[in-house]
Amino acid sequence: MLTPEEAKYLSGEELPDSEVEVTVYVAFTKTIKVNVNDYRIVDEGVDEDGCYYREEDYSDCDLDTPAREQTCADVDSMEQKGWELDAFETSLSK
Repeated sequence: MLTPEEAKYLSGEELPDSEVEVTVYVAFTKTIKVNVNDYRIVDEGVDEDGCYYREEDYSDCDLDTPAREQTCADVDSMEQKGWELDAFETSLSK
């Protein structure tokens, strides 16, 4: 024997909305500029054409801290709305 809801569904009628709990995972990325001062100057000088050059190494820089400080308001706003920050990663853009 069919329940009234099943009978409605089989007859083509829509079932009423039912609330279910889901977990939403959303990943956002954004390229931003941050100031760092823990880089290394690998080489600098004047080349054979008379142009100044400087080679910098950012491989050991702390990129997370300035990026968090710059995006902190956005993260706080999302957390106040019930979102949880699961991961925060930075990588050097070229």
